[in-house]
Amino acid sequence: MATPVNIINGYNGSKRVADTTTQTGTFGAIYCNADTVFDTLTGSYAGTVTGITHAAGKWIYGVFQTVKLTSGDIDLYNL
Repeated sequence: MATPVNIINGYNGSKRVADTTTQTGTFGAIYCNADTVFDTLTGSYAGTVTGITHAAGKWIYGVFQTVKLTSGDIDLYNL
């Protein structure tokens, strides 16, 4: 079961992304390892996420299906 603790501890799996390749799956959290700008982010979340710089150390929570970076380095946590 995908509980918040399982998601942020990576018990459901995670992957590191530091390129501009489109990533698909079902992700429950994103952690910014470096300052990051998203080109595409589809799913269910609150607020503006694409086209702005997210500082290193920021967590973004929601349900994401497609993630593409303009720049940066992130960890995607599976649901």
